[in-house]
Amino acid sequence: MKNINERNNFVFEFRPVTELFEEQVKLHPEKCAVVSGKESFTYAQLNERANRIANALVEKGVRRETIVGVVLERCCDFYAVRQGILKAGGAFAVATPDYPDDRIRYIFEDSGAPFIITTKEIAEERRELFAKLPCTVLLIEELLENENTENPQVKIGEHDLCYCIYTSGSTGKPKGVLIEHINLANFVNPDPKNAETYGYVSRGSVSLSMAAMTFDVSVLEEFLPLTNGMTAVIASDEEILNPLMLGELIVRNKVDIMTTTPTYLSNMIDLPQLEKAVSQIKVFDVGAEAFPPALYDKIRRVNQDAYIMNGYGPTETTISCTMKVITDSKNITIGVPNGNVKVYIVDKENHVVPDGETGELVIAGLGVGRGYMNLPEKTAAVFIDLNGERAYKTGDLARISPEGEIEFFGRMDNQIKLRGLRIELGEIEEVINSYEGIITSITVPVDNKYLCCYFIADREISPEELSDYAAESLAHYMVPEVFIQLEKMPITQNGKIDKKALPKPVAQPKNLKEPETVMQKKIFRIVAKVVENDFFGIDTSFYKAGLSSISAMKLCILISDEFGVTVKTSNLHENNTVEKLEKYIMLAPKIRTYEKREVYPLTGSQKGIFAECMKNPESTVYNIPFLFDLEPAIDVQKLSDAITSTVSAHSYLLTRVYLNDRGEMVQKPYNETFVPEVIQTTNEQFEELKAQLVRPFKLEKGCLLRAAIYITEDRKYLFTDFHHILADGNSYDIIFEDINSAYMGEKLKKESYTGFDAALDEEQQMKEGKYKKAEKYYDSIFEGVETESLPLPDRNDEIPERGYLSKEMDTRESVVLSACEKLGVTPMWST
Repeated sequence: MKNINERNNFVFEFRPVTELFEEQVKLHPEKCAVVSGKESFTYAQLNERANRIANALVEKGVRRETIVGVVLERCCDFYAVRQGILKAGGAFAVATPDYPDDRIRYIFEDSGAPFIITTKEIAEERRELFAKLPCTVLLIEELLENENTENPQVKIGEHDLCYCIYTSGSTGKPKGVLIEHINLANFVNPDPKNAETYGYVSRGSVSLSMAAMTFDVSVLEEFLPLTNGMTAVIASDEEILNPLMLGELIVRNKVDIMTTTPTYLSNMIDLPQLEKAVSQIKVFDVGAEAFPPALYDKIRRVNQDAYIMNGYGPTETTISCTMKVITDSKNITIGVPNGNVKVYIVDKENHVVPDGETGELVIAGLGVGRGYMNLPEKTAAVFIDLNGERAYKTGDLARISPEGEIEFFGRMDNQIKLRGLRIELGEIEEVINSYEGIITSITVPVDNKYLCCYFIADREISPEELSDYAAESLAHYMVPEVFIQLEKMPITQNGKIDKKALPKPVAQPKNLKEPETVMQKKIFRIVAKVVENDFFGIDTSFYKAGLSSISAMKLCILISDEFGVTVKTSNLHENNTVEKLEKYIMLAPKIRTYEKREVYPLTGSQKGIFAECMKNPESTVYNIPFLFDLEPAIDVQKLSDAITSTVSAHSYLLTRVYLNDRGEMVQKPYNETFVPEVIQTTNEQFEELKAQLVRPFKLEKGCLLRAAIYITEDRKYLFTDFHHILADGNSYDIIFEDINSAYMGEKLKKESYTGFDAALDEEQQMKEGKYKKAEKYYDSIFEGVETESLPLPDRNDEIPERGYLSKEMDTRESVVLSACEKLGVTPMWST
């Protein structure tokens, strides 16, 4: 976490955006600052108009923290007005002329704006509305008549309010986001460590402004170019809605920088008439939606050299706070923080989680705004103190990848509960969007019963094809039941997908097969209780119904208790529907309890090993030794305690084997505390000791487990040796994993099925007539009888070849190596 948060920090002296703009005016007064339609202003002209407005506002009483409303059509003077409000020390809040009365009234009443700037035409059209507002309407035509064109000498502080943007609220009413001057000044700073801004201003000279003026991206489109000596081209509403007109605007004004959404950009590229315009763009600053991998290839087909930035940022953190430069269609993330911004991933209690874990994305640093207008409880809930800094809880799911980038999974409030399951729709869309040919997709719940995925692609893709692909990455219950391919996505005015305009699915999921037998009904009821969902059939996979690895354990217990049979998670994997589980239960042996004895028999395989060892007492063929070269940082005492804890959890490792008075091969529990030796030696002596570490076990004289830690001048080693009569390969997989867990401070659970239980199981099976040939074979070996004339035991004799600990295992791969890696040890040799 340290690297991702400190790599882009830089120190800058605070200067408000008004001062930065005025500096550009001095540097190139005659350069074109803004263009809209046939109208354009140079930096000097725009500054003069902004100063007239500012000085007029100062005369009318505008001071710091005064919010001034703006209701204007898209035009060059829109920038003059917002610059003028800030120059006067005030802050702007914007509503569009086509907003309904209720929304305009709410914005300006809630913000407490004493003034609204508009035009004569709009004031006449909305006369009734403005008459009801507790605001003074100021006409821009009259403000521009002010004779004072000098820069106002108004001191602006770091934490003075800069603007208030109203965004959609969960209550149905918009909420005003308060951004201070320090926030915006940091965002527009062109320091190379402020990667998104630097990428924007250093690679082009003419930027396109097409975001709604009520949207915070419009602040980017105005203040990034005007504080960095560039030209801004404001697209009209008609040009934004007509891509052909927009293409002409781009070409005519030589626009080479564009901020847009993936959906809008994708639609542009699909039109051959816009190929010239798109190929002219040097910088694409893309955001507001997930970046589909297929979009990268589409851009590259028409523009090989474009610089593509994938930006992310809530309004509350000043437009954009993280960015990734997209250089291929793989591993699309939202990158790393912009300059002087920090990111954290937290759990429900706002505790920072380790890198790699998924949680809520929290933003800290200079981008975090003041809070919400007149919503103290809402502000306190999401603007928190984290590590001594003011931070904003985004409500988005994310994680820090192993590469140190932020992987974004969508809104937490985009997390729905369907069929009793919590499902993150953004995660589904991320997977679907990664499929070859997919341009973009959106997944929505239908009637609160099933998921439907809408997608557009550059070719025809069958639902089966997408479903199979999604099933490779997503949990079964997250794979949409219905897929609908569209020619284009319906989009809102801001270029986002319009969910309300999506067509209702005609296709429905297949009918669910209901339980029929008494046992099926019982199983169904238990499974439905565990997964908190009854929207599945008896042929539906439990995992698609919502069973997780954790809830599977609960299901095993409930099924075992209900039907009196042993059901393990591995059994559920193989019998993962009500129908299959019913058949398994009908054939499964009833649960048995194991009696406690002082002495237990050996299993057939153990008898064979015992007999061989008694015939060859000096042999080490049945030793299983390991020697590990430990990292210097390993705590020897902690490792010793971990080994003691592991042996205590698997007390069967201390069993003793011997011949009883009747000459029978038996074993007996042995209760003691096992403590490995810690031996101080030298490098030279240890090299000599190596050859003596592996030595024969004396079966009837003691413990069949050895463990010792050797410490030399500069090295540490762990040596372990198990007799094969106790353990097999699968067993020591578990043993080493448990040593690692105990070393890391975890409390180990005692084994629930021991080698003694395995021996009793086999004894019972012997009584039932199994293993007869094997028993005769092993007895003959021990008695010295020639075995050539005896038939060898075969697979039909069901001779157990796995150690008792295997009973506790599901499939495991490379557990020893994994445990070694976590412990920081290197296995030197084993035989």
